[in-house]
Amino acid sequence: DIQLVIGDVTKPYQTFINDGQAVDYIIHTASVTASKMMVTMPVETIMTAIEGTKNILELAKDKKSKSVKKSKTVVIVIKIYLTIFLDLLKSENAV
Repeated sequence: DIQLVIGDVTKPYQTFINDGQAVDYIIHTASVTASKMMVTMPVETIMTAIEGTKNILELAKDKKSKSVKKSKTVVIVIKIYLTIFLDLLKSENAV
């Protein structure tokens, strides 16, 4: 059986997965897709993606999932903005 589970990945997985519920496969495509948010709120947007991914990985570990698939586009965007954010932090600390 395939079951679609919709939940807020920024919250602990226990809010949308029951204790006895088996989770064999996870396809994680949740992300902020509005470019405006990446420009106006880069830190919040990146933290949402990081927290969501952390919660999905905890779900996969705790439920002993067979596979987790993540959207590559989101990972690339996070990497680019995280690099920009870290460079910004370095430049602020250098002042």
